[in-house]
Amino acid sequence: MQKKSLKRLPSDSTEQFVIGSVDLSNLQKNAPKSDIPSLKGDDKVLFDIASENLTEIKLLAQQYTSKGLPSKKIADTLAEYFAQNYKTSEQHKFDTLAWVCKGLATDATGRYKTLIEDAEENSPIRAVRKHCPDEIDGNGPYYKAGDVDLAAIIKQLK
Repeated sequence: MQKKSLKRLPSDSTEQFVIGSVDLSNLQKNAPKSDIPSLKGDDKVLFDIASENLTEIKLLAQQYTSKGLPSKKIADTLAEYFAQNYKTSEQHKFDTLAWVCKGLATDATGRYKTLIEDAEENSPIRAVRKHCPDEIDGNGPYYKAGDVDLAAIIKQLK
């Protein structure tokens, strides 16, 4: 892989980057203020899911896979994110979506049964199909896609 990358570099002489030539502390001081709110607890979790923060969603899903889902509100928000994305063709989301499916499958009530079974059968993402269990116990009531408005969560918490 490194050799291929080296071959792609231009052969003409280019000014090289010099370590220490960029003052990061000055850049941080003068950086524009972020419009991302400073949230804590469940509000931060809900905002991260609704705003599609893939890194945080994956970490949450991994945590939920081992410890279970913390609340119905958070689980439903995660389920809505999953419902809106498990048929995507955006490769950078594949691993996160597989973890989300595993996390949702930890729900002991089977609330996400129909969603998970549909993803296991119909997702174009092999990782999702592989990590979504094909059989889940549960008699309902089941989560219905569209029950959580992700845009409203962002608007409320911003």
